[in-house]
Amino acid sequence: MIHELTEDSNAIRLKTLSDIKTFSDPYRMLIYKTFSNSDEAITIKRVADLMGEVPAKVYYHAKKLIKLGVLELDHEENINGIIAKYYKTTKRQIIMSHDSLDEKQLPSMLSETQKMVSNVIDDAKAEFINAMQSMAQNEQTEEDSDEGDGGLIVSRIHLTKQEAEDLYKYLLDLSEKKKSEEKDDTSKYLFFNGLIELPRQGDDA
Repeated sequence: MIHELTEDSNAIRLKTLSDIKTFSDPYRMLIYKTFSNSDEAITIKRVADLMGEVPAKVYYHAKKLIKLGVLELDHEENINGIIAKYYKTTKRQIIMSHDSLDEKQLPSMLSETQKMVSNVIDDAKAEFINAMQSMAQNEQTEEDSDEGDGGLIVSRIHLTKQEAEDLYKYLLDLSEKKKSEEKDDTSKYLFFNGLIELPRQGDDA
């Protein structure tokens, strides 16, 4: 969702502290996630139903995400004389940019970014653990259990700047390609990855 290693000229750049706060708001992140988890474009009303929320409240916050460009209008349908608008999450890169922020705003920007990353990681962790528990329960009730249904990899590897950019772009392209490539012989997997340069030993943290 948030990309920093590679930059597309068509990327969405969150340049102001206001933009960053708008996107990092936990409730709006939940709306964004609900849209992102859908295999097809859906209405704000549908998202409200999935969240168990009042449509007017979700619409108010979704409009802010639409204004940022992270939610995009996919198509419209005329349903009994009412125009229903269907949205989806953008495929464009979303970049947190601090170039235009002054030094006084940087701590706030960092705080908002950390909160957003923490929310994303916590959501992925919860979904990963729930999937593990479900898999364990299925293995208890089934004599034959398939191996190789996934796993967790945490590794510290040495890469050049170019290798890091190439690896991240490969994972990003693969993720976008497979996100909507549903086939009869495929299952849905949680694909969660992150790549960041670690401080060198002896550097100030």
